[in-house]
Order: sequence, then structure tokens, then C-alpha cells
Amino acid sequence: MSVAATPKKPSLTIRVQPKQLIVVLALVLLLYVVIPQLDSFKHSLGLISHADRGWIIFGAVCYLLTSVMSGFIYRVLAPRQLPLSRTIIVQYGSSFATRLLPGGIGALGVGYFYLRKQKCTPAASLAVVTLNNLLGTTGHLVLLLVIALVVPTTFKGLHVGLHLNGQAGSLLAVITAVAAASVVVYMRFRRRLGRVV
Repeated sequence: MSVAATPKKPSLTIRVQPKQLIVVLALVLLLYVVIPQLDSFKHSLGLISHADRGWIIFGAVCYLLTSVMSGFIYRVLAPRQLPLSRTIIVQYGSSFATRLLPGGIGALGVGYFYLRKQKCTPAASLAVVTLNNLLGTTGHLVLLLVIALVVPTTFKGLHVGLHLNGQAGSLLAVITAVAAASVVVYMRFRRRLGRVV
């Protein structure tokens, strides 16, 4: 007597490769982030066509120099020697990641993962990224206050209640002191970290 074999039902397992998941996530990001911004991009192109070319070139040069300076700051602050050209390219990439992710999370993540790939410790990577952002913010605030002090008519059209007197100079001094103190504290931390490791 033979026992009839019961046929096996085919299993419906779906195997997802990491590359496929990345492609799907990129498409979703494209649908929800990039495509809705195309209208504002067209509007910006219309505004650029009427703008003064000299100021456009000046702004482009300043943008390019911002990432170069950020690359130099990373190289100075990092406990390991970083390749300058690659670090600058990563800074340009992080500026694009900032446009996609809210609140500067993109730039923070790209910088942190780049430092980790360069074999920096998690604590050192976090400290370098944080201090770089602090220095960048301080630099922008100092530049803004200098412009406000030198050309006070710049902010006449804004309703911000900015009073340019001795308080602006004091604020400038405090911001600069905080940035300098942060650099000193970090450099001491880095020296201690070097002794421990």
C-alpha cells in the first residue's frame, strides 16, 4: 500500500535586496520631497533671470567658499588626518542632503557618517560635527551683525525691532567669545582623547 504524497503549496516569500530597498526609498523621497518643490524652483529661475548677475556670481562664490571652509574646519578639528579634497566634496554633498531633510539633519548625518568611515570614534565624530555647526552659526551671526552695524539701512524694511547700538556690539563680542571658548574646550578634549587612545 502506498501513501500518496500531499503536494506542497508554493511559498510566497519575497526577498528584498538592500539595493532594491534603497531604490524604492529614493523614489519615495523623489515623489514626496523633490517633485513638490519643482514649482518653487521654476519661480526661482524666473527671479534669477531678473537679478543682477554680479550679485548672483558673488553669492555662488560665497556658497562654494562655505563648503571649502567647512572642509578645512573638519580637517583641523578631526583627531585623524582627513583627505582635504574628499572632505570638501562631502561638505558639498551634505549641503544637498540638508535641502532634503529638515532642520539640518542631512548635513549632520552625512558629516557624522563620513567621520566614522574615516575611523574616528563616535564621540569625536559627534564633537567635530557639533563644533563645526557651532562655528558656522557663529560665523553667520557675526557676518550678519557686522552688516547690520556697517549698513544699518539693510534691515529698515524688516519689522524685527533691531536696535543697533551698544547692545549689538556686546552681542557680537559674546557670540565670538562663546565660539572661541568652544574651540578651546574641544581642543583640550581632543588632547585628552589622544592620551587615552
